[in-house]
Amino acid sequence: MSGERTVPIPEETVESGRPLGGSFALSYLLAGLMLAGLVWFGDVWSVLANTRFLDVLIRSGVIAYHDAQMGIIKGVPNFGDYLKSQDPIHWSLVFVAFGVFYFFWLCKGTQFNVLCRFYGIEGTWGAQAKAYYKGLFYGSYLPFGLGEAATIEGLRAQGAPTARAAAVVRVFELLVVFEILVFALIALPGEGWGPWLAQLLWSFVILGVVVFFMRAGKRDPVEEKDGLLKTARIAFRELAKKPATLVKLSLLSLLAHLMESVAAFVIAMAFSGDNVRLHVPFAVILMGVCGGYIARFIKLTPGGVGQYEWGFAAALYLGGVGAPEAVTVALLSNLLRYAGYLQYYYIVFNVPPRSGPEPGYARIFGVFRRSASSADAA
Repeated sequence: MSGERTVPIPEETVESGRPLGGSFALSYLLAGLMLAGLVWFGDVWSVLANTRFLDVLIRSGVIAYHDAQMGIIKGVPNFGDYLKSQDPIHWSLVFVAFGVFYFFWLCKGTQFNVLCRFYGIEGTWGAQAKAYYKGLFYGSYLPFGLGEAATIEGLRAQGAPTARAAAVVRVFELLVVFEILVFALIALPGEGWGPWLAQLLWSFVILGVVVFFMRAGKRDPVEEKDGLLKTARIAFRELAKKPATLVKLSLLSLLAHLMESVAAFVIAMAFSGDNVRLHVPFAVILMGVCGGYIARFIKLTPGGVGQYEWGFAAALYLGGVGAPEAVTVALLSNLLRYAGYLQYYYIVFNVPPRSGPEPGYARIFGVFRRSASSADAA
């Protein structure tokens, strides 16, 4: 991929623009409101019981289940919810789910390295995968796509031109669209046209609302110059000339997405018991993961939290799963995904000795400040 332009990010933009506090606070608040609304939709007591958090609240003295106990909240409205909260968690399956998630991130890191080599960016698997993992870490806790900016900055610190680094990140995101399309079609025979279209529609409604709220934002200078569709057209035209690379990227995409769906299915089984029934058909789980990905494709909240859970739960609910069970599986799958990634991130960045240049992440926030200020002036 020769002839790529390098578009530097000016150093002076690091300290320019408006403070980020207000925008970030609004994003975190929105994530909290979306999660609270989702729990309310699934019935608060039922979700607490299904996740076993009700048992934690009883044991910690927050809820008094009977008169002999102390608690701020007196009693549990439904005896069935108490019984559900006493079902054991199958921790062996939880650890299996963590292992599946580890393999998922290994596949994505390998896919990222293949894309970097396709764009002529030199570097080892470890260095380039770490740039992706660092960006994923930032993106999990920061809103507005700052994780992608962190990944680009990580590649820049290794000597990659900005245009090529940005193109890698954009094509990497487009491969997620490919994953969604393939697995949604795989789930279609098991769902039927009516539920299938409804499941996808709700996720696109969430995405449409996010697009509406973020429509005034300015894009990165590289994106303004090239554009996502142009990058995709050029990338896939060049990939067609290298079928081995295209096949490798496609297989890694499909394997990674399958692993995430398997992990969600295993988590549902881990929290199922005699009273809690989270037995969701795998085809419905596939649609749940696809719905979550669609809903958070553009991240308005930190890591798309709230967006992902609503898209996931809506797909399950429209696929015939009860509201409490759909909400429980959505919340648990993303919660344990976060917990698993913290473990994986610690292993990747602390077990091997650190090497290579560290990117200046302060510049990421400078770019965001400049973009926000430009949007206000527009």
